[in-house]
Amino acid sequence: MINKPNRAFIFDLDGVITETSEYHFMAWKTVCKKIGYDLTRKKNEELKGVNRNKCLDMIMEWAKIRLSEKEIESLLETKNNIYKDYIKDLNENDVCEGVLNFINDAIKNNIKIALYSASRNAKRILCQLKIIDLFTVIIDGNNVSNTKPDPEGFKIAADLTKTNTKDCVVFEDSISGIEGANKLNMYTVGIGSRDVLKNANVVYKGFKNLKIKDIINV
Repeated sequence: MINKPNRAFIFDLDGVITETSEYHFMAWKTVCKKIGYDLTRKKNEELKGVNRNKCLDMIMEWAKIRLSEKEIESLLETKNNIYKDYIKDLNENDVCEGVLNFINDAIKNNIKIALYSASRNAKRILCQLKIIDLFTVIIDGNNVSNTKPDPEGFKIAADLTKTNTKDCVVFEDSISGIEGANKLNMYTVGIGSRDVLKNANVVYKGFKNLKIKDIINV
């Protein structure tokens, strides 16, 4: 539990702030069918938090196939277009239950609010949800060279919020995100299944009944 005056909360987006992670799965499943690979939900857990290019690299490895650069670019574009079509109608009603109250309570307690998502569509989604102004720092797939589980994005978020990494709390639904934050000794809060996110410091199903006093001393 964190007990410091200078603290930061770093949120993932898909599956934490809003339930767009299912759209990623559906889009990737469609792409996988084109190359003759059946993407399961279990395997999809490994794709969460990973950028688009790396995801396709992983899928090709699982499918034991090699594709040309042209084929890769085409599949990446297809995946992104499918995903963007799914999210085009997102609005403020699609923020996960309890998230707004939790973030606003954190702000009242002088906790800095940051977002680190592998998605290059992160800012667009935050705008559609009408919550972009809640975040003092936003790191997305356009700002990092190395995707999760590399800790680069988390370190950038800590630096921009001027917070020691050990005083940061990370909210993640992905195995790769938890792994990346753990490398910096950040306090990790898994959002989802304890069986999947077993390396997090603590795991909750969601924000519905979660209070910041459950995470830190305020």
